[in-house]
Amino acid sequence: SGISTIVAYGGICAHRQDHFWSYHDLAFDEQARLDNESALELARALDLDLDAFKACLGSAQTIRAVAASRQVGKSLGVSLTPGIFVNGRPFMTDALWDHLETLIQIKKQQRESRAALRKRLEAVEANRQSNNQ
Repeated sequence: SGISTIVAYGGICAHRQDHFWSYHDLAFDEQARLDNESALELARALDLDLDAFKACLGSAQTIRAVAASRQVGKSLGVSLTPGIFVNGRPFMTDALWDHLETLIQIKKQQRESRAALRKRLEAVEANRQSNNQ
């Protein structure tokens, strides 16, 4: 959205003043109230150099950096946030947290099934070797 883009520009600009994480944390805490003025308000709240921040917000370098970051996300299959990767596969959904526990349980069961199968195969092999002696 337009607001997320503006806030992302602000993240780049806060980073240039070595305050990315404080900016990030404040933006996250205030996410329900973010609007088109939020990047500047967050910078003001963090006592950043506002002149440098304003110049950075509109710079071509900042715009390119955010566009490049979005492109990397798209190339990795990130289509929305929040999103996570499970075993290298993107998992993106508006209901991510509702489905995350189920996904974890499925992956856990798959891992446990593979471990049980390995144990059975090892037992069969050990039995075969003892019968051949």
